Amino acid sequence: MLPAHSMVSSDHLPSFSLIAEENSSGVLSARGSGMGRQGEPSCKHFLTRGLSSVVRSVALFVLAGLAEIGGGYLMWLWWRDGRAWPVGLFGALTLVLYGIIPTYQPAHFGRVYAAYGGVFVILSVFWGWAIDGIAPDRYDWVGALICVCGVGVMMYAPRSS
Repeated sequence: MLPAHSMVSSDHLPSFSLIAEENSSGVLSARGSGMGRQGEPSCKHFLTRGLSSVVRSVALFVLAGLAEIGGGYLMWLWWRDGRAWPVGLFGALTLVLYGIIPTYQPAHFGRVYAAYGGVFVILSVFWGWAIDGIAPDRYDWVGALICVCGVGVMMYAPRSS
């Protein structure tokens, strides 16, 4: 038997109910109620309010990634491939923009940049495929999937304030 101080109280467990309903057209819908652990948002909160913030956050990650990879690519073309100096200047300005975009994320710096690392990996795979014509292999896809999972856990797991 566990000592009394290590037992889990039921008021720390999530309380949530999900009801699936089928309408006359055969379309399923779901509704939920309840709260998560004390002070944490429930699934209903996430579905009604959190989804728009997740979409905004993902859009910011993609925008930041395109600015970083695009700016870095332009710098590469200028410095390594000998393109004209305006290409390098535009690359540098784009990289400055990349530094500003993540400041609009709702989380703190460390979490945003750690999660962004995963987004960067994913976008780099797609950039190499689309721009350089290098098709990703199965290990690139597995690695990208692992990164997506990591970003999802780091940025969007429900936390108390």
